[in-house]
Amino acid sequence: MRWMMGGCLLVLLGCSGADSNSDPARPPVLLITVDGLVATDLEPFGGAQPMPGLQRLMDSGTAWPHALSAAPMTRPAVATYLTGVAPDRHAVRDDLFAVLPAEIPTLAERLLASGYRTAGFPDSSFLPERSGLWRGFEAVDEPPPVEVSPSRWLPRVRPSHRTLEAFSTWLDSLEDDAEWFGWVHLSYPLVGQLKQQYFVAPKGEGSQPAEPVDTEAEGDAPPEALMANEIASYEEALAEFDTLVGSLLDRVDARADGSKTWIFLGGTMGDQRRDESLELPGLGYSLAGRKVGVPVIVRAPQGSGLRGAADEVWSLDVAATIAATTGVDLSPAVEGVSLTDPAPDRTLFSWSWALLDQMGWRALTLARNGDREWVAGAVSDDPTEDSAAAADLAQALEARATPQRQGLPEDVVAALIELSEIEPDPLPGDGRDYADATKRKRVAAGTWAARGRYQMKDYQTGGQFFSAVKHSLDPQNYIAHLDHGQMMALYGLAHVKKVTRKTVRLRPDDPESWHWYAHALWRESVEDAERIISAIQPYLANQSDALYDLACARSLAGDLQVSADYLERAFRAGFRDRRHILADTDLRNLRESEYFSEVMQRLY
Repeated sequence: MRWMMGGCLLVLLGCSGADSNSDPARPPVLLITVDGLVATDLEPFGGAQPMPGLQRLMDSGTAWPHALSAAPMTRPAVATYLTGVAPDRHAVRDDLFAVLPAEIPTLAERLLASGYRTAGFPDSSFLPERSGLWRGFEAVDEPPPVEVSPSRWLPRVRPSHRTLEAFSTWLDSLEDDAEWFGWVHLSYPLVGQLKQQYFVAPKGEGSQPAEPVDTEAEGDAPPEALMANEIASYEEALAEFDTLVGSLLDRVDARADGSKTWIFLGGTMGDQRRDESLELPGLGYSLAGRKVGVPVIVRAPQGSGLRGAADEVWSLDVAATIAATTGVDLSPAVEGVSLTDPAPDRTLFSWSWALLDQMGWRALTLARNGDREWVAGAVSDDPTEDSAAAADLAQALEARATPQRQGLPEDVVAALIELSEIEPDPLPGDGRDYADATKRKRVAAGTWAARGRYQMKDYQTGGQFFSAVKHSLDPQNYIAHLDHGQMMALYGLAHVKKVTRKTVRLRPDDPESWHWYAHALWRESVEDAERIISAIQPYLANQSDALYDLACARSLAGDLQVSADYLERAFRAGFRDRRHILADTDLRNLRESEYFSEVMQRLY
């Protein structure tokens, strides 16, 4: 088990946090965030799946089965739970590249500064250190890395017993009267949905469900990470999640402070298996009810006065409740209302900006107030059915600070275009629409199927799917070009320069498009590649890969001390693939130098 530190080295039974100078009566807090939890599938909410662990939490708390998630994506939704700030304020808009801005404080930062002990246990590869969501945690049990860079939309998760062991070890290290804040993120329900969506054969004569991979054959070590094809079924994934929830409750209740511990469980997204939206093409990004409606459950000490179960709840209310309970202040941009206060009359919001950033479709925003609902940015915004309600909600939407796409500065783009002699053919700034709903769904399904094939290491079929999307369905599908170009660059395939040039033409403001174009230039001109990477590195959300590339470039150039410096910076930013470092031919010069052993000793 590997622990990543923030601020001090955690010795499992040592490492004190900030000095406690606050009221010792403040309660411990456990926050559990969950991907892919659909209330109507679960027995406690009238569904078929038995969930004794969840039922136990509900029996001693209050549940809101259809609270509104701020975004049906892991990283943006978790950012909201950890900050209390809505996505249009915190600007975390995708699962892979977005970074929480430093000016947005997290719950963990505020609690650590006030004397709480803090630790995080995220199991999803969508929540790495570079996301910025680890800030304020004294220790984080590092989740598995994304397996294959950008076609990697099917997350890898840590086996549940490892999460429990890590959480238990940390909890045992705390004194009985400690003020502590623990965050556990669990993705088993989502991974089970993805198994059902991508890895089970269609029903029909002679068809059989795809066989699960035997991840723990006799004599083998337990797996370090699991993917969707390694989960037996959606139902078994739910059972695994529920067992872990029950075990977490056992560990908390066994402590002397168990009865006064506040426990929050909140969903990030609902059903990712089907597209029920009439507004957008979806597989994953829809704002339909089953996707943005998530359970929120709170167990509080008696007499806490929680809001009624029939009241409307927004995911931002969770952070507001934790802040109010522990006496800390969060960002002025917080809009949540503590669940110990009466339900306010307000407009709730959910976003799906990743569509604009990743596919070029117009981003959607959902606004809900009571029984009125309005989706802005849809293929047709027609308020005629209920003009008064629509106008009221549209006015609320207009009052929001809705950021545009955040890309490279204009002067950097101009310099890169001049260097590469590429003529841009950019996507519209507000995205574009498809009049044909069937075509929209085929584009979404084709792109997702291609990503899934790459995750299964079936690169030939994945490339064919990408080509079908780009040539037959949507020549301007940005993410198809980006993912396809990246896969080709990573594996040294032919025509990579042509594909990545098209990516740059579509999004010359996106540093990721230039990053993979630079990879395509690597063997042709490492000097040009290095110039591009150096220019975009400060603007990349995932800076670790760019820093590692610069280490490789300096190694090839014979500038070995600078190469070692870049390698160390890459490690600090999150690049920790030791096996790759030891095998990469671009680092051969560095590995043969004295600088390599020095930096590796410091890092490993």
